[in-house]
Amino acid sequence: MSVAEATLNLMSTMSEEELLEMYHQARHIIDQRANPFRPLSKQRILADLAISRQQIEKGETIEFDQAISEIEAQYDL
Repeated sequence: MSVAEATLNLMSTMSEEELLEMYHQARHIIDQRANPFRPLSKQRILADLAISRQQIEKGETIEFDQAISEIEAQYDL
C-alpha cells in the first residue's frame, strides 16, 4: 500500500471536524515552507547587519544604480 493509499484509508475513518483540523495543519506547514519572507528574530537581523557592515568596510558592495542596471540587463527589463 502506498503512502497516498494509506493516508486516504486513514482519512476515511476521520470525522469532518478532524479532517478540517488536519487540512489546516497541512496548509500551515505548506505555507510556512513556501513563504520565503518568514519573520526574522532580532538576533538574526542584528547578525545580518553585522555581516553587511563588514562587507561595506571591505568594499564588497556596489552602488544601487549599478545593481539595478545589472538586474535589468540580466532579465531583459
